[in-house]
Amino acid sequence: MQIAASSLWGGGLLYINNLAEDFAMKYMRLFTVFFFFCVSCASCINTDDTVTPTITSTPSNVNPTITSTLSTTPHSDFISFNAIKESGTYIAFLPTDCLRNYQNCSLSAIYSPDIYQKEMASPLVWEPSGQKFVILTNLRENQDLTIGTFTDGTLERFTIETSDREDCPIWSPNGKIILFTKEVYTNGEYQSELWTINGDGTNPRFLTKGNCGSWSPDGQQIIYSIYSSDQSISQKIYVINFSDTTLGEPSYIKTGLDYIGKIFYSPDGKNIAFEGVKEEKWSIYLINTDGSGFLELTPMFPDAISPVWSPNGQKIAFTAHSSQLEPSEIYTIDTNGTNLINISNSPVWDDSYPSWAPDNSMIVFMSQRETGFSNIYVVNSDGTGLKKLTEDDNKIECMYPNWQP
Repeated sequence: MQIAASSLWGGGLLYINNLAEDFAMKYMRLFTVFFFFCVSCASCINTDDTVTPTITSTPSNVNPTITSTLSTTPHSDFISFNAIKESGTYIAFLPTDCLRNYQNCSLSAIYSPDIYQKEMASPLVWEPSGQKFVILTNLRENQDLTIGTFTDGTLERFTIETSDREDCPIWSPNGKIILFTKEVYTNGEYQSELWTINGDGTNPRFLTKGNCGSWSPDGQQIIYSIYSSDQSISQKIYVINFSDTTLGEPSYIKTGLDYIGKIFYSPDGKNIAFEGVKEEKWSIYLINTDGSGFLELTPMFPDAISPVWSPNGQKIAFTAHSSQLEPSEIYTIDTNGTNLINISNSPVWDDSYPSWAPDNSMIVFMSQRETGFSNIYVVNSDGTGLKKLTEDDNKIECMYPNWQP
């Protein structure tokens, strides 16, 4: 999924990841039909703490920039997604004019002919301005960070090869730095660390032990969780002050849960939405940044994951099951826990990975409805106006949609 969800983590990170994978294997049937892919992609369109880093930005570790000029039509923004076929995974960009002009979206998608891998490990993550992106790629045994720009139909990218596995990349609000999790194999086990690196591949920097982090809207703080068998550690949300040169001592917010999953600041920086586990049940929670106002938003579901803030901060989209035997569906809910809406309404096949339009009006997501193969759909934020954006005549998996900011 990318996140949500994508869109969890090994060592400490790996254990939580296994929990999430158990969740996915038990309830979701996504990603199980890859062996049916055909060759053509044409129809998948409708502190001062430092350590010696193992990542380097030397020329031997940063691949040369590759440039592609892609034919585009005038547009306001794009929806990116991964198009998976037998030979590899391609990044696709879908201009959203087709949504606003009631055109056939199957005529609009743009595929990068040279940005494909044997496997891509994550969805594309847009930088806040919408001009750059980062994606995890599995060109080698490890997951590497591939950074790119997409401007006026010209796409450039380079890959930073590393000696470890990366996860959960996320851009700083100013678009200059990428925060990510590194899984480091030490003393026979994986440990999770938070690192940053500049958007040009320079200045890799160890921050602290921790799982997938998130930036405050002003870029001055980072929140994260730590897996530990000691629940007095694993139940806390940690906060560190961040600058280009120094790190503050971490503070924390107690939650009373067993483990914390992915964490996200609200757009105004006043609240934190996160997924957490209590007595083996995943749910979505909300808490104020001062530790007050703790609220479980999804007590009505047996499992709920992957919270995604609306751009205006008034609602949260997420993935949940109405019962343990039902497929996953996409819901929205107000931040006070009211006005729950099932926006995907697919009682047979799994829906997942919601992404908001910049104006809050629509949500794009992936679904296995109709054929069991993943395709991209869009729906109004009130659940009306469902539209299929990709077609699967050749049984191509279209996954991980993400709306350009």
